[in-house]
Amino acid sequence: MQRILHILVDEVNSRGHLSSLLNGVKMSVMLDSNSGVNVLIIENGKLGMEEEADQEIDAYISGKEAIMKELLMGRIKLRAARKNGHLQLKSTIRNSLFLESLFFLALTSGNHTEISKLLVDEKSVSC
Repeated sequence: MQRILHILVDEVNSRGHLSSLLNGVKMSVMLDSNSGVNVLIIENGKLGMEEEADQEIDAYISGKEAIMKELLMGRIKLRAARKNGHLQLKSTIRNSLFLESLFFLALTSGNHTEISKLLVDEKSVSC
């Protein structure tokens, strides 16, 4: 999941239309899966990652690693996954909608060979 998070951060920060979405937003998001805890920080128009939360958490998302990966790659929607019981979410509606949009827009468009390669590698390991 670390690799997907790094790709997500790079994609968001390199795309002008996504960076403008982050302007004026200050948020910390804790992602808790069976592979560990990761913290995404949105501040100063940039998305970043931290190992630990140094500030108050604005959104908490927990679930199985496979579901978290699907979420981060924009394959499933945050609120739908929560409604179906695949993820737990503690957040305001506004933050939930923002994150859902960010995850969907970040990796669903364009040619993401790194993500494709990562998925192929994971399938070959699990076989």
